[in-house]
Amino acid sequence: MRADHPGDSAWLAARLHEEAQAVIAKRVDDLTALRARLAEAGAAIARERATHADTQTALQQRVVDVERLAQQARVLGGALL
Repeated sequence: MRADHPGDSAWLAARLHEEAQAVIAKRVDDLTALRARLAEAGAAIARERATHADTQTALQQRVVDVERLAQQARVLGGALL
């Protein structure tokens, strides 16, 4: 497209500006959506970590319980001999 007249240049500049604004608006929308997805992923990771921590705590308690029972069994076994 040629800008033979000063008015054509202004029109072309305005049109390019509008197109640039549209591209920027789209990128901003995309970035907003990505940020929301990232926040959701972060929340999901936090939930998984909390679940993992609870599982680890429960497992550690079971290990302590088993060790205590094994010690009691050894004591009782020794007393029976």
